[in-house]
Amino acid sequence: MEPKCRHNTCCNTHVATAVNLIHNKFNISMVCIFCSPVIQRIRTECLEPFVAFEQCLKENQTAVEKCSKYVTDFLRCAENVKITE
Repeated sequence: MEPKCRHNTCCNTHVATAVNLIHNKFNISMVCIFCSPVIQRIRTECLEPFVAFEQCLKENQTAVEKCSKYVTDFLRCAENVKITE
């Protein structure tokens, strides 16, 4: 389940419920990172190259080096996401 949240209220909203679901501070931090507007924008704008990279990893579990083009495409996309506040 992916949390739906606003960055400003993410940790305040999700830490209490996350503690019940996740007993690990790292994972609670990841819930809050997920809520970052930058991460949300990357997830939206770079979905296609990420899905291609993920598919390549599934198909090449014993030879992940074959996926370097796909990770490069995703990273290039992420680097070009316009960050606005």
